[in-house]
Formats: sequence, structure tokens, C-alpha cells
Amino acid sequence: MSIDKGKSEGGEHDYSNDDELWALVDGFDDLPEDTSFEMAINYYDNALKIKPDHPVLLYRKGGFLCDADNYEEAIKIMDKILEIDSRYVDALFLKSKILSVIGKTEESKECKDRAEKMKEVLFCNQ
Repeated sequence: MSIDKGKSEGGEHDYSNDDELWALVDGFDDLPEDTSFEMAINYYDNALKIKPDHPVLLYRKGGFLCDADNYEEAIKIMDKILEIDSRYVDALFLKSKILSVIGKTEESKECKDRAEKMKEVLFCNQ
């Protein structure tokens, strides 16, 4: 898996120059393609011990939790990201997708609508 070092879409911060973060996850690119979700989650858990409130690390862990069908934990992580960086649009979109998968259609729609409005506002302010 290749790490995208770009800015989170709509996030308050640009993490692309966070050398400490990328030093933590740089070795992830060297893991074998057949790496299990559990191993990937563990890898991010170790990085989060050093930077526990880093939205990009949390987001990537949440993505792997989602891939491993651990939806409730992934939602908790998306909520934590939004507490840290309330404009992290990608976290809202992923939360919407997860809510849809677990059958919470109305909550999913509300979350997606909020994300789309936020994205529109952020895009217009750039």
C-alpha cells in the first residue's frame, strides 16, 4: 500500500510536510502485499502511540478497521478525527459509507449531506 502524503481533503492542516509522521509510517510501504488488516491496524496502533491524535494516522487505521468489518470501531475513530479537526471532510465521507453499510441509512445521508456542504464551502474558500 502506498501512503499518500497529501493534505486531507478539507482538513484544517496540511500534513504533507509532517516529517515526524512520515518517519513513523514510512516502513509501511515495505510490508508485503498480502499483509493482513490486523497487521496493518497494529502498525498504525504503534504509530498512534507516538502521535495519538494525528488525524491522518487515525483515518488510515479507521480505513483498515472498515476493511476488516470492524465498523463500530471505525465510526468511533471517524468521530475522534472530527473532534480533532472538524473540517476533515474525508472522515465525514468515510463515516457516511460505513453507516450505509451497517444499515443506518438516514444517519448516512445526514453525514454525507454535511460532508458535501462542507466540501463546497471549503472549495469556495480556497
